[in-house]
Amino acid sequence: MAGDIINIPLTGSTVLLTHTNDQAATLTALLCKMSVKAKLIQGNDDFNLYNLKELRWFCNSFGEGSDNNSWPVIIRLTHADVYLSYFKSLQITTGQSISGDRFKIDETGCYNKNDLCVVRFSESFRKKLASFAERLYRPDW
Repeated sequence: MAGDIINIPLTGSTVLLTHTNDQAATLTALLCKMSVKAKLIQGNDDFNLYNLKELRWFCNSFGEGSDNNSWPVIIRLTHADVYLSYFKSLQITTGQSISGDRFKIDETGCYNKNDLCVVRFSESFRKKLASFAERLYRPDW
């Protein structure tokens, strides 16, 4: 993929979207090795990713091309998005969860298949969810 990218006559800033963080890191390393200026952005702590004109265009184009105008929005939680102290009493419950488990989601947190709350959202993250809801992005709950 990196070889294909360097053969395309690109000008200005270009956004490359990958499926996984590992793919993004590998692609960034390969591009840098090929003397292409590349920067890995994996989160929005420093700035709002939606402010990237290219990403905004992609989101708008994708949304317009969709039949039902809905598509997945993936949010990666950080320690600031959850109540860490809530987990003290849940080590056994959260320890039973494995990668790929599907959780039920509501405005307050995530629940395992036994309807036990395993993630409690922080107040700031609940406000972020409310902001998404105002823009018609709603979790599939």
